[in-house]
Amino acid sequence: MTFATPVNGASVTATVALVVDASDNVGVVGVQFSLDGVDLGIEKTEVPYALMWNSARVPNGTHVLAATARDAAGNRQTTSIDVVSVLNLP
Repeated sequence: MTFATPVNGASVTATVALVVDASDNVGVVGVQFSLDGVDLGIEKTEVPYALMWNSARVPNGTHVLAATARDAAGNRQTTSIDVVSVLNLP
């Protein structure tokens, strides 16, 4: 599983599409997005696994975005973007 958007090290402003490419030999049934360890919205259960995120709701600076995929067998895999810089105007 990988983030399609945004990419590691990206600078973001306003509303951003979070999109992951997820596949599994058993079948992915859901993806949960999180920011700094806190869930963003509800688990996405349909392809494309995407979430519109309003970055203006968090302080400017660096943050960790992650996505956890769940397959039909109950296995989970997490991928993260180490650094996303939020740069919204005051």
